[in-house]
Amino acid sequence: MQSEIPALLKNPDARVVGVSVEDLNRLKVDLVASGTVADVAAADKVVLDYITSVSVQQTGNLKVAMDVNGTVRDVGSSEYFDKLGLQELGKTLPPELAGNYVSTLQIPQTAANEVAL
Repeated sequence: MQSEIPALLKNPDARVVGVSVEDLNRLKVDLVASGTVADVAAADKVVLDYITSVSVQQTGNLKVAMDVNGTVRDVGSSEYFDKLGLQELGKTLPPELAGNYVSTLQIPQTAANEVAL
């Protein structure tokens, strides 16, 4: 498990990718108690995989405006932060920059392989 996650899971008021630490800790306990995983280390890996999966899904809420050369001109993040429960953060793209959701962008095969997509 990445080093930041165990420390973060000790803070009962924290949220990770919009999910309360209380829910993530409950997931770990339930995984072990139900016998779904063998031990806490395995439950930690499942929780990290869950966090990663949710993070990837939520990243799809970013809007990227690129020029014809593929250069990023701006990023709209208001929808991303809204879905994390942080409505006061983020930026809406200006009207002249429509942008596309990250989830709809074509990732070159080599880059996709590097990030295990």
